[in-house]
Amino acid sequence: MSLALPALLFLTLNPFKIAWLTWLRALFAIGCGWAAMFSYALAANVINFSTAKTDAEFAELANGDGAKLATAAVLGWVIPAVMVFGSWATRLWLRRNRNQAKSSP
Repeated sequence: MSLALPALLFLTLNPFKIAWLTWLRALFAIGCGWAAMFSYALAANVINFSTAKTDAEFAELANGDGAKLATAAVLGWVIPAVMVFGSWATRLWLRRNRNQAKSSP
């Protein structure tokens, strides 16, 4: 569901009539996808800390480099952007093919 969320937000909330508004809605959908990815990373981090039973396990988690959270924070927008722009490109392609099919004899 988290992969489909940005594309669904973009396609369902967008009539594609005004170009700048379409870009703004695409950015909104990508932002929502980034927030979902980052919240999943935070939730996984909290679960890891809550399941640590010994002080050594807790210290091992606390001394980690934080790469999971950093990756989600910095690159969490990439997958939502691919989903949004992929769905946008697919919609444009389908619309052009449908219009060409109607105009051909």
